[in-house]
Amino acid sequence: MADDLASKALVQPVCPECGGPATVVDRFVLYCTTGPVLHIRTTCQSPHHFAEEFSVQAE
Repeated sequence: MADDLASKALVQPVCPECGGPATVVDRFVLYCTTGPVLHIRTTCQSPHHFAEEFSVQAE
């Protein structure tokens, strides 16, 4: 489990608008009927700002 958490911590977010590297500026949990969902707020150099559900894509 520790390896799984470590791999998630090293994920570089990508801006959904321009595809460039993004920086996580905040993280928060929104609650829904299926349970808590982790979200992140990101910004890139363009500057685009997004709040989105945090998920790790399998490669």
